[in-house]
Amino acid sequence: MSHTRAIGILILLLLAFLWGLGFVFQRSGMDHIGPYTFNAARFVVGAISLLPALYFFARKTARSKRPTLWKASLLGGIFFFGGITFQQVGIVYTTAGKTAFITGLYIVIVPILSIALGQIARWNVWLACVIAVIGLFFLSETSSLNLQYGDTLVLICAFFWAAQIVVVGRMADQLDGPSFAFGQVLTVTAIAIPTALILENHSWADIWAAKGAILFVGVIDTGLALILQILGQRRVPATAAGIILSLEAVFGAICGYLFLAEIITQRMFVGGILMLSAMVIAQLSLPRLLPRADPTGPL
Repeated sequence: MSHTRAIGILILLLLAFLWGLGFVFQRSGMDHIGPYTFNAARFVVGAISLLPALYFFARKTARSKRPTLWKASLLGGIFFFGGITFQQVGIVYTTAGKTAFITGLYIVIVPILSIALGQIARWNVWLACVIAVIGLFFLSETSSLNLQYGDTLVLICAFFWAAQIVVVGRMADQLDGPSFAFGQVLTVTAIAIPTALILENHSWADIWAAKGAILFVGVIDTGLALILQILGQRRVPATAAGIILSLEAVFGAICGYLFLAEIITQRMFVGGILMLSAMVIAQLSLPRLLPRADPTGPL
């Protein structure tokens, strides 16, 4: 394994941990405001938190790259909004365990989308996907897979997350990280604010009551997280990155145990071991069963 790829894996592991920890704050924030208002507030904070990075670290985007930056930011932002919105609303109508399992199915959807765009994953990545899905099933404490209304919303969310990961994977090494991250957050904010105003009615007192959760999720799980995702996916292919990022379910269970007194059962422990094994298998340098396809091409 190259030094560059190892750094990318560590960055994505940190991101998975931060997203897992973010579940704790998302749950507490939802005690005061609805999902649309929470999302709007987190992305406003996320956009503001990215301004210093944009000023100090962003490189000047060449004129020829600006249309690509706008297009990628718009696509990534729309997919990001779809993923977070369908997940937040879907969890209202289904269990947390089924939400974790169904959302995690993006680890299978990512390589399928990548193949559609001309990339061929190694066979060990597909094996890792299967093991990770089994691990998610154990980790989620799900006993029934019958799709209800909330489950369908979360399944739609998984497709949005997969699409966002693929977009970032294809464009991360072509665009300036802070500018790309800010563009995505700005897109989500532009959609989230009117959506919240139309669908929900909360006072400033309600929003202020959720300020701690909004600040953490906005600054850490939105602004910082998007930059980490771009930096990590510059070094790790999208299919393997999806498996690493799915470890947020493992970290979420650990953080729930530490901060919310949630129980980790033997079944969940087995699920966590399977998911960690899947991450290792996905990183093995094994021969391809099919020749490498040209990963370049239009977005």
